[in-house]
Amino acid sequence: MTRLQRSTLTAWLAAHRWPVAIFLFALAIRLVGIGYGLPYVYTADNETSFVWPAAQMNKEGRLHPLFFGHPGSTVIYPFALLIRLLFWWQLATGRYPSYEEFDRAFWADPTDVFLLLRSYTAILGAVSVALTYLVARGVFGDRAALAGAALTAVAPLQHEYSRMARTDIPTTIFGLLTTWAGLRLYQTGAHRWYLAAGAAAGLAAASKFPGGSALAVLAVAHLLAWWTGRTRLVGLGPVLGGLGFLAGFFGSSPYLLLDYPTALKDIAAELETSHLGADRLPGLWNYLWYFYGGFPTALSWPVWIVALPAALGALRRDTARRLVFAAFPAAYLLLVTSGTLRWAHWVIPAIPYVAVWAGWGLATAAAWLACRRNWLPSARYAFGAGLAVVAVWPTFQVVAADYRSLLPDTRTLATNWYAEHLPKGAKVAFEHYAGKPPEGIQLDLRGLLGNKPLAAYRSEHYEYLVVSEYMYGRVYAEPQKFAREVSIYDELFRETELMQEFDPRVLGGWLGKRGPTIRVLRVPPTTAERGA
Repeated sequence: MTRLQRSTLTAWLAAHRWPVAIFLFALAIRLVGIGYGLPYVYTADNETSFVWPAAQMNKEGRLHPLFFGHPGSTVIYPFALLIRLLFWWQLATGRYPSYEEFDRAFWADPTDVFLLLRSYTAILGAVSVALTYLVARGVFGDRAALAGAALTAVAPLQHEYSRMARTDIPTTIFGLLTTWAGLRLYQTGAHRWYLAAGAAAGLAAASKFPGGSALAVLAVAHLLAWWTGRTRLVGLGPVLGGLGFLAGFFGSSPYLLLDYPTALKDIAAELETSHLGADRLPGLWNYLWYFYGGFPTALSWPVWIVALPAALGALRRDTARRLVFAAFPAAYLLLVTSGTLRWAHWVIPAIPYVAVWAGWGLATAAAWLACRRNWLPSARYAFGAGLAVVAVWPTFQVVAADYRSLLPDTRTLATNWYAEHLPKGAKVAFEHYAGKPPEGIQLDLRGLLGNKPLAAYRSEHYEYLVVSEYMYGRVYAEPQKFAREVSIYDELFRETELMQEFDPRVLGGWLGKRGPTIRVLRVPPTTAERGA
């Protein structure tokens, strides 16, 4: 690097020190404890849906993922490439002599692969923070963009899912890229931005089907560009946008067309209408749940409280560009909140937008105070103080999560205990999320043990029941709906012998939980069995 290049880089870093610092901070907190749980995969229903197909593609030498649930193509194909690169590296260093050996080691201990794929997703999570700043800066100003990026960096669910090999973060990135292209489409009416916005929306849909709602950005930007005389209402632009969408979607997911029977089957499986603890609430209550449950969980209450009024106030100025900015989160949220289930993590692609609105609210309030309070030295200090106050709680949450990820999960502790204490040949019923059952027992792996009374377990000669808070906790959360199951769990906890309990609370719960509470219950013998 020449002296001129070093000088240019130094000047650029000095001019962009805050965005760069936020990006590096976001990356650091996503990488700390990235190997949580390994070699066990406790997010199996989240991560393995994408990692296993990528591994099988490498093993069998095919491009067909054989899975289209999200559809997840923008995740599965990069994962497959990264797994192949990892193999080549380990082949070159002499660790494994063949792919067969590499694959055998992977299925025995997937640590190396998951560390790589989670790290890749963590980098994408930090990139989404940087994109938040870049997209918002031209619409809301530098301070609002900085605050939006910082609040996205410490958003608890954005942080959590940036550490999983999943589709949520790529969907977020392609949504932001669609917004970025849509803003330029509105400003210029140029055909290339129609194509770019459509392609980004197609890639968002190829990550998660609801990401296709990013097409709303294209529609809103086109209508506003036409209204201001930058383009024609009917012309080549919308056609290019549609073609870009098809190219992005099917270009990254070609087997959706080539093997549509499998695609339809996987999509139908994803469209479940009932899920324990996540069923849709009646009527408007489901939409309201996202206001008092979904977004506060995703962002924290302080950020959400600031963002709500700011989102409405933001439309009073520069309305057209801010409507383009709001198009994707509005369309996406309308779609997912109308579903048959409700999940807090469904709002993740909307987090950067809500964080930016909160940042704009802080910047606007700081400027207002600086104009009316002589004791304030400048709006900059008021803005910094406000951001610090709002960010302190979510920052504490993500730092606590990082600390917990460095500790052994209760499922790991339970797995080790089972191997030492559950006798060989014992008949044991396990709930999900209770760790790995040991070899040598008569295993019955059930989703929920609270749907069968103790007498039934006795009559079928079960010796132990292993229950997880991640299952029975859902029942106790809705006691009226699951009154029968609650009464059965009460009976199980009352009438069985507690052999072992794994308490997940860290520092008495002040730093959250490192997994579920797991209880190992011994089924007492019947009177006849005692007599025998």
